[in-house]
Amino acid sequence: MKGLHISYGQPIFPTTKPVYKGKTVMIIDERTQSQAEHTGLLFEAANGSRFIGSPSAGANGDVTYFALPGSLSVKFSGAEVRHADGRQLQRVGLTPDVAVRPTLKGLREGRDEVLERAVEDLTASPQRK
Repeated sequence: MKGLHISYGQPIFPTTKPVYKGKTVMIIDERTQSQAEHTGLLFEAANGSRFIGSPSAGANGDVTYFALPGSLSVKFSGAEVRHADGRQLQRVGLTPDVAVRPTLKGLREGRDEVLERAVEDLTASPQRK
């Protein structure tokens, strides 16, 4: 089946019900992967959520599994997942709009610098569409 390409979309349908129009952010880091990255893509497409933190794992895609002779099995990510605008996600990850990582000083002080920066972004930046 060389060249087989199946595509599916996840459209955001119009609604007449109230829609949240406030700002949203998603805190990400290298532990953010798979379903969490997919959720980030949906938030990004739905309302322009901003990503705060460090790049995610870039490990999103349905797992394809099949058995081989000799009791062997193979599993691999068999779906290409992209941002709504076509940018690559796999092996790249979600890229933060605001890059921030915890510091040793912050950890010693019991602070969550990434969360602090996310709150700052929500309260200080202008309203998005």
